[in-house]
Amino acid sequence: MSYIDISSNREFISLDNTILYPQNKHYMTGGMEYYALLSATYIATSDETIVKDIVEKGNNHNLFTWTYSDLSQQVKYVIQDKTKWIQMQLMLTLLILIFTFISITVAYLQFIIQYTYEFGVHILSGATKKDIIFRVCMQLVLLFILANSISAIFMHDANQLITSLIITIVSCLLLWIIPIVKIMRTTIDQMLRWR
Repeated sequence: MSYIDISSNREFISLDNTILYPQNKHYMTGGMEYYALLSATYIATSDETIVKDIVEKGNNHNLFTWTYSDLSQQVKYVIQDKTKWIQMQLMLTLLILIFTFISITVAYLQFIIQYTYEFGVHILSGATKKDIIFRVCMQLVLLFILANSISAIFMHDANQLITSLIITIVSCLLLWIIPIVKIMRTTIDQMLRWR
């Protein structure tokens, strides 16, 4: 069970590991300890009459003034905060993804430029451009297989693992576009004259 902390719009307090225990008033040294306890008291219930009864009893003792706050009024603010937080996370993720795609594409192109002559010799030895493309693309596949293997160890939810694999496959396909086009457009003459 969880409930929303009234003092903070986006805080959800988990009650799963919470223990409610009475305080011994003989160990209290002053009224401030009572105030600290009572001001931080939240009652999570689905029955409003229970809370209203507790508030009435507290007010009848004339020690503290209790207020009753219904969390349903705060839900729209919590949703707004969560929406902003998710949008910010998505924006950061998108920026990191764009930077990663650019970095990997540049590294791929540098690799192709560095080994273009070797690719030409490989083709003269009987290979095809498909073999070269397979050789270049397998480097990224091995990296993603390693990353997904590590993720599979820590992910216990099958849906998360499937989502991770789908994202990996889509990322591979997108990252391969530019290197494949570069290799396919380079002729054997250009490869052998690259030096």
